[in-house]
Amino acid sequence: MLASPSGGCQTAGSDRTASYGAPVAGKVELLERTLAWRVAVLPTVLEVRQRGLRVQIRLAARPGEQVGQLVALAARRRGVAVRATRNAVVLEPPRSVSDAELRRLVAVLASSIAEGALARMPVAA
Repeated sequence: MLASPSGGCQTAGSDRTASYGAPVAGKVELLERTLAWRVAVLPTVLEVRQRGLRVQIRLAARPGEQVGQLVALAARRRGVAVRATRNAVVLEPPRSVSDAELRRLVAVLASSIAEGALARMPVAA
């Protein structure tokens, strides 16, 4: 799935069931829907890329900022481990993840992205 702040989404690949098997295909679809609803709409999210259960979220940042690190630290405080790059975070849940766990992962990721955006805002004097 590719998503932009405008809410448009595109899915990479057409037949998930053939690629992943029925149980995982349902999880892939659930992850795609919840990411589009909770994460892709955030103003600091530039792009959401999904291939199966692996997701990369590219974030807006000023030159020299490492927004991915801020988001990863905020997610860890909430009990979720994500991999960070400079301006992106990567989520790779196992195939055994439950639907409830997927929803929680996305909710934590969305709140962590929002927290990372707030941490970057200048403080009024």
